[in-house]
Amino acid sequence: MAGSQVLAGYLFDEVSLAAPFELAALFQLANAVLYGVLFGPWRPQPRRQPAPSPPEGRGGPPPRLQS
Repeated sequence: MAGSQVLAGYLFDEVSLAAPFELAALFQLANAVLYGVLFGPWRPQPRRQPAPSPPEGRGGPPPRLQS
């Protein structure tokens, strides 16, 4: 049997009917806060711009000679 079922049953019987839900909400809040702390400040690197192409007539293949 899973431990969470035993804990939820104990909380339902001995503490209050709302206790398991409040505990689950507390864990959900802790999860959201930790997610924001761990992954919040991360920003993706900006993409590099491609190098400009050489001007016309320079750097390209030589023109074909007509025979």
